[in-house]
Amino acid sequence: MDDLKWDSYYGKCDPYIIEEFEEKVGFKFPNSYKNLVTEYNGAFLLNEKIIKIYNNYFNQELNIDLGMFLPFDAGIDSSETMERSFQSASNYLPKGIILFSSLADGDALCFDYRTGEKNNPKIKVFHFGGNERQGTLTSDVASNFDELIRLINSSASIN
Repeated sequence: MDDLKWDSYYGKCDPYIIEEFEEKVGFKFPNSYKNLVTEYNGAFLLNEKIIKIYNNYFNQELNIDLGMFLPFDAGIDSSETMERSFQSASNYLPKGIILFSSLADGDALCFDYRTGEKNNPKIKVFHFGGNERQGTLTSDVASNFDELIRLINSSASIN
């Protein structure tokens, strides 16, 4: 992950916890994502960087950062974990959308398994106020997690 400097408030994550969650949701996460969150549960960048996307909700180009990855719940004291997010969002998220990072504007980065990529899903921004029929529910970010990291790695630092 080249010159990206990661950290976490929660330390490492047992790979077994990630595997259990994958079984629960019915999707496998990309290996590069699992490797990162195994080392940094609830990962965030110390050298924060931004990338430009076309935001379908606002119908314009906007800058985003990676936010803070949702940690896997290993008895941690946080209201936002992968498990809690999945439980609470299951009422309104389309099947195949798995949130994995909270963004500063209230949106979230997500894995989008709806296109049939079972082990290497697209990365999108999920807009909580969006509407799927109007095309404003998600915005494209990267074709997969590895591309997301490449985009972030080649982008400008904001601190």
